[in-house]
Amino acid sequence: MFRMKPAMVLRLTCLLVGLGYVFLIPPFQAPDETHHFLKAWSVSQGHLILRPTADHRLGDTLPASLQTLCNHFRPSRDAGTHRWDAAGIREGLAIPLAQENRQFLDFANTAFYAPVAYLPAALSISFMRWLDAPPLGGLYLARLCHMLLWMIGLLLISRKAHRQRTLFLFLGCLPGVMVFQASLNPDAVVHAAAWVLIIQLVYGRARDRWRWSGPLLLFISLQKLILFPLGLVQPFRSDRRKMFLWLGVAILLAGIWGTWARHTFIPYQAYHPKYRMEQTLNPGVDPPAQLAFVCQQPMIFLGAAARGLVRSAPATLAHWLGKYGWEKHYLPDVVMLVLFMGLLVTCATTAGPSRRGNRLVLLGISAAVVMLFTGSNYLLWNAVGSSVLDNFQGRYFIPVLPIVFWAASGRLLKGRIWNKIPLLCLGIGHLSMIFLLWKSLFF
Repeated sequence: MFRMKPAMVLRLTCLLVGLGYVFLIPPFQAPDETHHFLKAWSVSQGHLILRPTADHRLGDTLPASLQTLCNHFRPSRDAGTHRWDAAGIREGLAIPLAQENRQFLDFANTAFYAPVAYLPAALSISFMRWLDAPPLGGLYLARLCHMLLWMIGLLLISRKAHRQRTLFLFLGCLPGVMVFQASLNPDAVVHAAAWVLIIQLVYGRARDRWRWSGPLLLFISLQKLILFPLGLVQPFRSDRRKMFLWLGVAILLAGIWGTWARHTFIPYQAYHPKYRMEQTLNPGVDPPAQLAFVCQQPMIFLGAAARGLVRSAPATLAHWLGKYGWEKHYLPDVVMLVLFMGLLVTCATTAGPSRRGNRLVLLGISAAVVMLFTGSNYLLWNAVGSSVLDNFQGRYFIPVLPIVFWAASGRLLKGRIWNKIPLLCLGIGHLSMIFLLWKSLFF
């Protein structure tokens, strides 16, 4: 009689849950999914580099049906109420592609991003365009592609991460993390690559450690320059020359793209007045002037960063555990507490780094990523001289999530019973998440 091993049952369960999130999350209810969808569609047309128009707009000429679809689920101020239930989704699927009817669509906050992480979604959209399928089908297929990439990453981690396998898998299967990975946001692809990079650097064979880690680091740094410190996760002495070489190339490549993107970015005041209200742009933002302010008044910047980090710490943890949707939708507090207890137990049953110095390295890398994110966020999304930096969100720090909790881990609890508690906590969290998403669609 055929019997499935418990590990295989867990993997299949996670896959089914992940696939469920792909279709249960209402369209465009993931962070910035509307503009990422338009950017991915642009990349699917082969437009890898976009430039501002003469009338100060940033976007691309796309099928007009995409705007109709976006307005259907996230309408403008004049378009009425949202349609995030099952009936609204059926209506969205009925919107035809009509590729010949085209217009210029703005997506100013994503148009200057590097196109590499958009390729999986762009390929999915290209396939649906070839079928002349409704544009909403392209959204779902791209989401599905991202979730499968995340599952493949977790599968690779489960095979390589020996003593830290349970910690990585628990973190990767947290409801808040999985819901985000089931979106069209290209950061989902970056997160998968970052976690695989970490495992490759720690457990990869010496002869081919950087054969795979190097290209992964280039890809991650090109898409998110702030993540290049991940290349320092395990600085083996025999690899230091290769490590610094790949780090140098990654920083150079990302710097070149960043320099070009800086000239592409259009601040709120300079954007076309008729269209800027619909863009995710903040008034008063001027990156060069902000950089000059930071150099002149570094203590104000550090104070804003510190206040923002402290103020957002509970929300950041909640994002990992059980946030769903673009708005502030969270699992009930009691479920969040259960998931947090499961995380504590997982850390207490996982072997930490073998040396205290390694813990400091992991925490230092995490702190460097946080500071780099803080600086870039302050320059691009905050008004010049702002004393508050409040755009910290848990999704931005998913790449360093495993190394933070690995550094905090230590085998304080032993026994098989402790290994079952995290699984029970995950089960409660996912059942609650599925119920809430199902309820939002059908009741």
